[in-house]
Amino acid sequence: MIYQERGLWSAVILRAMEDLFGRSYENQRHAFVWIFYNDPDYFRVCNYANIDPMHVRKKAFYKIING
Repeated sequence: MIYQERGLWSAVILRAMEDLFGRSYENQRHAFVWIFYNDPDYFRVCNYANIDPMHVRKKAFYKIING
């Protein structure tokens, strides 16, 4: 996969994190389910972005707990 494609998939993960902590309850809920409920697409996107899915989850969980 080329560098630009990894950037695109990284942006998808970043958007999910923004949604998770954004103002829209609906977006928060969708992002939470996508990140924490073993959605196969979540793992696929993390793989495409070359990002450890568990690392993203840990960061999200830490932010949820600590604000």
